[in-house]
Amino acid sequence: MSQRRGFTVIEFFVVVFIIVVLSGFLVGPFFSGLYHLSVGWCYYLVRTLPSITIKWSSIAFFVIVCALLLYCTHRFVNWLVAQSKDSEEKATTLVPWSWTIKGLFLVILAFAAGISAVGMVHQTSWLLTGGDKLFQYSSIRSAANQMMSASNMRECMMAMHNHQTDFKHLPSVFRIHKKTGQPLLSWRVTLLPYLDNDELFKQFKLDEPWDSSHNLAVVMNNPMPSVYRHPDKSDNNSKETHYRAFYSRPGIKVSAGLTFDSKITLGMISEADGTANTVCLFEGEPVLWTKPDDIEIAEHLILPTFKPFWRNNYFQAAMFDGSIRSVKADAPPDQLRALATYNGKEEVDSNKLFD
Repeated sequence: MSQRRGFTVIEFFVVVFIIVVLSGFLVGPFFSGLYHLSVGWCYYLVRTLPSITIKWSSIAFFVIVCALLLYCTHRFVNWLVAQSKDSEEKATTLVPWSWTIKGLFLVILAFAAGISAVGMVHQTSWLLTGGDKLFQYSSIRSAANQMMSASNMRECMMAMHNHQTDFKHLPSVFRIHKKTGQPLLSWRVTLLPYLDNDELFKQFKLDEPWDSSHNLAVVMNNPMPSVYRHPDKSDNNSKETHYRAFYSRPGIKVSAGLTFDSKITLGMISEADGTANTVCLFEGEPVLWTKPDDIEIAEHLILPTFKPFWRNNYFQAAMFDGSIRSVKADAPPDQLRALATYNGKEEVDSNKLFD
């Protein structure tokens, strides 16, 4: 009688993977969560890999550093071994290169695993204990999308900070034609060099409006930068973004932090209402990503109705210090206006505004 064969390790993991994938078709937060935690990263890779730019100079630098590290480690290990041997054995006792390579690889692997473990513990702790707890969502995809949207806005704010480092002021909310005063291109185009999209930036004619034949062709012939794509958008070919900004015209008394033809700085905002108390970007209605179409703040203008993106009627906003806050879409208009201006010295009630 033939002996019954047991499962191999590979077969076991294949069966588990199939069960997890099938669980994605079942109803309920547990099965949905199990599915997205197991294979959700596949969607992330499909969405982000096409937008990755390979910098060969950085890769070459990394290879050179690794080679030097390997050589120095090998020499040091051989020297260390030689110190413990008699003079007659020193010439014959050498550590093989293969041992050094394997040892160094294990050290680097352990270091990478440690960083990954810290990141996983941090994110899991945030999801379980933060304001947006993981298990308050009917679908874990909503939590992942909210985190990704916050990451997109955080990248945009880092780009704005880097722009100030180079030009000593924040970027204009849109470029203005010097002779006609016509709005040309959005702040999203200005930030492209700071978002690893320098080649795309060079294709635009900066002295032409967003809807000129040339600039529209650039938009249509190139994918929108992934940092401007809201994760709620399932169409990867979309040219519209949900990331908008507040701005004011130059010279008004109570102003938003962004304007045009003016030199507002983070220092000015910090000395007034504070960078942590002033909104720069927010999730709003979709607009073509190069179009200079944002929300103007002025005394005589009424704020639009804000669209909720997440649970309990919230949308996310990026403050000038780079932090991301969940803001109530139905907050009182005077409170939202106070949050959008940098020098009004208004009283802000956090309970009416934030999650």
